[in-house]
Amino acid sequence: MHIHVHALCWNERTMLPYFLAHYRRFAERIFLWDNESTDGSREWARQFPAVTVRTFPGAEINEDRYIAVKREAADLSLSLGADWTIVVDCDELLYHPRLVDVLAGYMAAGVEVPQVRGYQYVWPEMPPTAGFDVGTMTHGSPAWGYGKFCCFRSYCDVPMAPGCHETDEIKAEVFRRFKSTETPELALWHVKWLSVDYVLRRHALLRTRAAANIARGYGIQYGFPEERTRADAAAIMANLQPVIYA
Repeated sequence: MHIHVHALCWNERTMLPYFLAHYRRFAERIFLWDNESTDGSREWARQFPAVTVRTFPGAEINEDRYIAVKREAADLSLSLGADWTIVVDCDELLYHPRLVDVLAGYMAAGVEVPQVRGYQYVWPEMPPTAGFDVGTMTHGSPAWGYGKFCCFRSYCDVPMAPGCHETDEIKAEVFRRFKSTETPELALWHVKWLSVDYVLRRHALLRTRAAANIARGYGIQYGFPEERTRADAAAIMANLQPVIYA
């Protein structure tokens, strides 16, 4: 079974070791669509044979452009004969303890776009990259809208909204056009909260190229004051629930 992973990337040198350690366990090919990183992300990622780096231009975060790149990514995997395409951000890790077997079972059952449940977790300090494994996570904070339709049979033209977050409209269209699962069996771990301090630094960096997006109501969290960001982190940890995989 051929599984391809695609992710947008801009100055993700800190996150990439977590991302690639996770997806290199099962993905045949990993494509990083780099938006002109300046922190060594591209150079570091190219050391891995499974990774292909593609660069696209643009001096700011633009959701319309990002959706177009993600559609191009999905089309590429279709042309290369992938069975499954996974389109995520660098801080999103798709997981199931038997992921490859589950995807094989979906193929046999005709499932095309499975449901995915999103989880968040806040680490008190940056976890070591060596041995990092979301499979050891027993509790997470369910996040509405973060359960993206990010994993699909490569021939499926999955609808995408800004950020590719799940909305009621997207969900209805997916259920109308494709065979899905009755309940989410896969987890999408949003691991951007490697620590609150990391998120504060990352938000400050993203603010430098997100003015147009923020004006449209996207990425407004990048401009939150520190106390709001710390309150959000506390709310996530106050909502931890057991993670159970079917």
